[in-house]
Amino acid sequence: MDLIYPLRCGGCGKNGHTLCEACVDTFLSVDEETSCPMCGMPVGIRSVCGKCLGEKNLFQEGLFGFYFE
Repeated sequence: MDLIYPLRCGGCGKNGHTLCEACVDTFLSVDEETSCPMCGMPVGIRSVCGKCLGEKNLFQEGLFGFYFE
């Protein structure tokens, strides 16, 4: 399978890894104690942010591991 679809890092394109260690080290973890439970944005306390308050969401809470820009 590697011959047809060689493993390449999704962050930098380096061969051999789905995500290389250098790219994983740049990920910023979401702190659930200081982030919006709907979108994961940092707000200082665990509280729904202004953007999520103003939108109609079909869920009550999200699960986030890392910030995505």
